[in-house]
Amino acid sequence: MKKNKKVSIALFTTAAVAAFTIFINKLTFYLAAKQDKLYLPNSNYYEWRFGKIYFTKHGQGEPVLLVHDLDASQSSYEFKTLISRLEKNYTVYTIDLIGFGKSDKPKITYTNFLFVQLLSDFIQHVVKQKVNLICVGKSTTIGLTVCNYNPTIINKLLFINAPSITTLNKIPQQKQRLLKKLYDSYIIGNLLYNITYSKKSLASNLENQVWTSSSITKNYILSRNEAAHLSGELSRYVESSIRCYYTNLNIIHALKSINNSISFITGSEYVNYQEVFDSYYELNSSIETSIIEKAKGLPWIENPEELYQLITIFFS
Repeated sequence: MKKNKKVSIALFTTAAVAAFTIFINKLTFYLAAKQDKLYLPNSNYYEWRFGKIYFTKHGQGEPVLLVHDLDASQSSYEFKTLISRLEKNYTVYTIDLIGFGKSDKPKITYTNFLFVQLLSDFIQHVVKQKVNLICVGKSTTIGLTVCNYNPTIINKLLFINAPSITTLNKIPQQKQRLLKKLYDSYIIGNLLYNITYSKKSLASNLENQVWTSSSITKNYILSRNEAAHLSGELSRYVESSIRCYYTNLNIIHALKSINNSISFITGSEYVNYQEVFDSYYELNSSIETSIIEKAKGLPWIENPEELYQLITIFFS
């Protein structure tokens, strides 16, 4: 009888903890998603075959498409300050990739080729003309692959804070496949996700990405927190795919093959940026590189005016 009582207590305790965790997870998603910090004017939705895709269009002139980094807290809102500058001379498009921001977030494994298909279709069906493409961070692989497969829809390529090629070449192994199952699980996956994208964790991580912490405002942290939690529990699937290397791709062949003009820009405080530049230059000696002073991992936030000037010079 004592043994049965202990088992009953253990089961009850486990069920209570699970129920409480589920409640906290749901409350976290709800509170973060209701902040309404991601509004941008001139926004619309593109009805893509895998879901609705949020995008914005500003200004007039030669088209420029801005693509955010591959991080679950990213969205078009990242480029709010940059848009106001670029729209004076360009038709500026931003896009929330599928699984991010205000776009749909289906319960799937996200891959580089999924994003490549999306960008290719978006350019052909929405922009409808050759575009200058700006990609941030790990979305470098997307831009290069789109251009390699369909160079007729891309004019010039500009990459901001591109990661090292070795980082992008990592592929899922047994460890990553098991980790993905954990992140995709209902209770533990949601809990880990909400810890990773809590306002406290975001603030700490963002401070490490900038040259000076004054660049990070409370509103910016809240926008990241909201972007990571819209669509509720579905938000975590893109994160598990990124974290476990499913969105990575070997870009060596693409980088060697592309004949389009390519520029790499980074902040002066970005870790090992010269090594990264050198690794790309070895594969394509025609690339251009530029440095933004007093900036690290978020130059579009830290020094948008200098970034705007460099973009204008390259696209002119």
